[in-house]
Amino acid sequence: MTKKLKIGILLNNDQKFQDGHYKIINDILRSNFINLSYIFIYKKSLKINVISSFLLKLITFFEKKYNFILRVNEKLNVKKKFNNIDKIFLDKKKTSILSKNKNLEVCAKKLDLIISFEKNDFLGSKIFLKPKYGTWLINHGVKNIIFTGFWECFFGYGGTKIIIQKVTKNNLKSSVNIVEEGFYSTKTISWFLNRDFIFEKSSILILKSLRLLHQKNLNKNKKYTYLKERQNPNLFVLIIYILKKYPAAIVRKFFTFIFHFGTNKRLNELNYNPWNLHIGEYDSYKSNLLKFSNRIIPKVNEAWADPFLISFKNKDYVFFENYNFKKNKGKISYGKIKDNRIIKVFDALDLNHHLSYPFLWKQKNNYFLMPESAEKKKVQIWKSKEFPKKWSPYKVLFKGESCVDTTIFDDKKGNRWLFTNKSNDKYNDHNSELFIYKTDKKFRKLVPHKLNPVIIDSRYARNAGNIYYNKKSQIIRPSQINTHNIYGKGLNLRIIKKISLEEFIEKDHYSFNSDSIKNISAIHHITQKNNRYVIDARYKKFLFYLIPKG
Repeated sequence: MTKKLKIGILLNNDQKFQDGHYKIINDILRSNFINLSYIFIYKKSLKINVISSFLLKLITFFEKKYNFILRVNEKLNVKKKFNNIDKIFLDKKKTSILSKNKNLEVCAKKLDLIISFEKNDFLGSKIFLKPKYGTWLINHGVKNIIFTGFWECFFGYGGTKIIIQKVTKNNLKSSVNIVEEGFYSTKTISWFLNRDFIFEKSSILILKSLRLLHQKNLNKNKKYTYLKERQNPNLFVLIIYILKKYPAAIVRKFFTFIFHFGTNKRLNELNYNPWNLHIGEYDSYKSNLLKFSNRIIPKVNEAWADPFLISFKNKDYVFFENYNFKKNKGKISYGKIKDNRIIKVFDALDLNHHLSYPFLWKQKNNYFLMPESAEKKKVQIWKSKEFPKKWSPYKVLFKGESCVDTTIFDDKKGNRWLFTNKSNDKYNDHNSELFIYKTDKKFRKLVPHKLNPVIIDSRYARNAGNIYYNKKSQIIRPSQINTHNIYGKGLNLRIIKKISLEEFIEKDHYSFNSDSIKNISAIHHITQKNNRYVIDARYKKFLFYLIPKG
């Protein structure tokens, strides 16, 4: 049996924990392969002038809801466990002689790894090179951890990056020795929201890296990049932030009130700009995504999305999510396609909870349907009793887990792969991580990929339709581009170069960004079969331009 990793963590005594910190440390404490042995405590106060301090307090007041501690149980568990862990207090005044501290050197040598959650003066000491695997820095690209996510929100960048960096003698001021990195859609409406989201999501990134280190499966091909470290925002920048973000927030509040007032209750901007379907032929979408297709407009108070094509008795059918705004839930509907139009629409599955992403496949003479049912914390597979209108429950996968857009791919070697997007965070975010499993035709066993999650990047992770072989026998995986806090910012077609339980390599093939398509605000799904394709899209209407995005 492999021994547990013995780790220590560097904590700033002046930094208040947030929900994400409690999640990270609680996950480490609960892990069956990590032993948290030492806590190294130091002080690093934020030094800003009086006016900047006042503005910071003002921002804290207006955005305080993102500072609330919701993980009460995790907080209590962390505090309880911390009482039994050895603590070492580091003195900033003695930084230069830290490496001569023999007792500290003995402690560091006992460890496999030390983790620091921000840059600090102590990382330059040789002491932190003593653990077996050295020291990792969770690098947010800021001088002080309190400003995590600020600049990405301030400039409206599409994504916020986190890098796990191995600390070496020379790399703190130069290129970064990457252990792992994650890219997350920036919450552009609020710095505190973006920061809380990033802290929350970083837990998966850190735990994955620790697990791979424990399994001696960490990527040994060192990657180097440059993560620009930004200074703390000054008085002028804080004023601009307030002027940029808060008037926009007031406008959004106004429209939220309008949408939820009286008979408009449960309506929102999406209801006025719902998802539409586009049906086309061959690969005409490559030259112009929607121009050579027929637009299918949904009924009033409905949105039609997540289409999947399947053939039955030489006829093509499209199954799709039919979202009803008044009922606030989706059902699975279908229709027969003729001349790239849907003749009639019927319901295949209408349950008491939300359904979407109706992935379909034929196996021998049977048809199977696997819609997204994350609300019930399971993946339910249905078998057709009378295609296409009658279905009965067949199998349940991932019981107790929140999975969306689950997709099956059978390769030419006879392997069945299952791709899914999971969430275990308070934001219910399914856009950032991709998980892969190997299974059999009857789903008797799900074998997880050794690198799960194989992708931690909101630009590529989330599935966006059936995976298929193109005419060149390349495996194509459609995926969503989710950036700028926009769901369906764009669509990718990515080539899977290698897939096994030990390896997964993808590369870009085609990308379509909604900004480059006239009158389109979002696209996020494509399905192809028998020289026909179906895409979903949202159009820009009056409210799209009226409501500020962030």
